[in-house]
Amino acid sequence: MANIIKKYWRKLRYKLRIFMEIRIFKNNEEVHNLPDIFHYWSNKYLLPKHKPFGFINPEDFFEKYCLKIFRKHKTDKNISFLSVGSGNGNLEVGIAKKLLAEGFKNFSIECLDLNKHMLKRTIKLAESQLVSEHIKISQCDFNQWQPE
Repeated sequence: MANIIKKYWRKLRYKLRIFMEIRIFKNNEEVHNLPDIFHYWSNKYLLPKHKPFGFINPEDFFEKYCLKIFRKHKTDKNISFLSVGSGNGNLEVGIAKKLLAEGFKNFSIECLDLNKHMLKRTIKLAESQLVSEHIKISQCDFNQWQPE
C-alpha cells in the first residue's frame, strides 16, 4: 500500500510542477531578463571556460555548431534540429536567421516546449522575423515526446 501512495504522490507532485511551469511562464515574455548577479557570475566563471572553444555565450555556441553541421555535411537533404525547452523561441529564431544569412535554406528547427503560451510567442516571433517556414513547434512534455 505504501508503494502505491508513493507512486501516486510522485505523479501528483510532477503534475503540480508542470502546472506551475506553465503558470509562471504564461505571460512572461522576458525570460532572459536576469538579475545582475547572474551576469557577474557567468562573465567571471563561465566565459573563461567558453572562450577557448570559440564562443562567448550559449547563443554563439548553438549558432557555431549548427553552421558547422552544414559546412561539414554539404548536402541537399533537409537538416532538422530539435530544441528542447525552447521557451519563447528567441534562440531558435536567431539561429534560423543566421543560417539563412549564411545561405543555408534546407533546414527546420523543431521547438519543443511544455508551454503553449510560449510556443505562440515563438510563432509570432518567427513570423515577424520572416523565418516561420523553418520553425516548427511541438507542445508536449519531453518525457512523452517521440521523434518522427
